[in-house]
Amino acid sequence: MDSVDAVDAHYRKCVGGEPEYVRFAQDRRLIGLLEWPNESSKIGLHIYATFGLHALVHGNHPHGHGHGFEIFAAVDAGTDEFRRAFAMMANDLIMDQTFLRPGETVTYENSRIIEGLQFTSWLMLESYDDLLPDLALNDGGHVVFMYATPIFREEAQYLRENGLEALFDVWEKDNPRLEDLGRGVTPSLC
Repeated sequence: MDSVDAVDAHYRKCVGGEPEYVRFAQDRRLIGLLEWPNESSKIGLHIYATFGLHALVHGNHPHGHGHGFEIFAAVDAGTDEFRRAFAMMANDLIMDQTFLRPGETVTYENSRIIEGLQFTSWLMLESYDDLLPDLALNDGGHVVFMYATPIFREEAQYLRENGLEALFDVWEKDNPRLEDLGRGVTPSLC
């Protein structure tokens, strides 16, 4: 079994349901995504996931070739704008050959990452509720599945200045629902 087939089997086992493969026919520059509507995922959230990103980004992983990552997002309700923004972010990672690790952000200068919403960065976190554990591949490589969550400018700045654990402390205090795209900036950062 090659690595893409292994990732496909892993998604089916861990997320459940039958995903939809979404292609962007109007914009051929964007990679396709797997998508699980709320009712078909094990956790009752709308899930988007890259499929094959680990084989397309060959950045500077400390363990060398064969070790990669996939990204997924879990939101209360899926939207075309969110799907497109998520695909654009993944596509940019491929074009720039950017290898990400948990705790890192993807930020676009002076712009919002999702049309109509105030989020300015994607924050990569370890898997959401252990939904997608790391996957060991038959060839000795492995794939890490990171949870991408949109964050506000204030959260990104606080993260840069104080680190991930400090941001987690703020979130623990204010308890925002990261899967809620209608959430506001946590009160502690206003």
